Amino acid sequence: MKKIIYSTSKKLTALSDYVNTQAPIWLKQFPNCIGVHLGNKKRKGKELRYYSIVFYVEKKQKEDDLKVDEVIPTHFVIKLGHEFKKIPTDIIETGKLNLLSGIQPGEGVFSLRLK
Repeated sequence: MKKIIYSTSKKLTALSDYVNTQAPIWLKQFPNCIGVHLGNKKRKGKELRYYSIVFYVEKKQKEDDLKVDEVIPTHFVIKLGHEFKKIPTDIIETGKLNLLSGIQPGEGVFSLRLK
């Protein structure tokens, strides 16, 4: 049986699709999680040359303060084609985010059309 080799772009597309489908679930499951995307792993402020699933949290919490199912895992195992890949996670603390625009959550946005 011939082994199928996936190009980097196909792997990135598959990983991106995985993150996009799982993101709504993760945002509900992990407390403090305010965003998630596929990006480069960072260590001590330097970007490494491999991808990770990046979670943005308002404040990092100790594992002891969380329930077992609320702890963001160190990696996810994802099926790419016929093989499984271990994709690490990265957790970035953002602090409290404030909107900088004049529009606040819950306010309507209206279009003004001038004649």
